Formats: sequence, C-alpha cells, structure tokens
Amino acid sequence: MHRPSPLVAAILGGALLFPLAVSAQTPPLPDAPGKDVVVQNCAGCHDLNLISTQRKTPAEWEATVNRMIANGVTLDETQFDQVVAYLGKNLAKPAAGAPAGGAQASAPSKQVSAH
Repeated sequence: MHRPSPLVAAILGGALLFPLAVSAQTPPLPDAPGKDVVVQNCAGCHDLNLISTQRKTPAEWEATVNRMIANGVTLDETQFDQVVAYLGKNLAKPAAGAPAGGAQASAPSKQVSAH
C-alpha cells in the first residue's frame, strides 16, 4: 500500500481542520430577547454565521427584513418587530452622523406578510 508523504498528510490534515478554526472565530448571535425568533425565521435560508457578522443600522435591518418578506418569508407583525428590534440592537452599526447617545431617525414603514 502506498502511504502519502508527510507533507501531503499535513496539508490534508490542515484542510480538514480549517473549517473548525474559521467557525471558532465567528461570533455567535448574542443572547437577547428575540434571538429565538431570528433563529427560527432566518436560519432556514441563512447560515447564522452570515447573520452574526453583519452590521447594519436599525433602518438597514428593517429594509433587509422587508426584502426577505418580499422574497417569501412569513412573519406576523409581532415577529417582524422582534426580528428588527433584535438585529437593530444586537448587530447594529452606528447611523451616519448619529450622536453618541444613539438618537435614531424615524424608521421606514414595514411590510408584514399575511398568513
């Protein structure tokens, strides 16, 4: 039987461990009210690592959730509010020109899908 050279074995071993190193560096979704609703409604289409690395203003998150509804996600009004609030608070970037205290501009109107 032919055995792979130590170099080949090291490369293959490293390639197998690389996904573990990458996933260990990805921040998990913060534990906060609304996380369960985000996981339940977003993880069907999105890897949670993708969501946890995004930073958007609350208005950008609301626009993103509205876009997902236009693409077929079904959220009632309560779920919509919970998802937008969770993402806007826990995965937020400061709004351009916003004071350090966090005063927010009025949010765009929301779309809510019918069941």
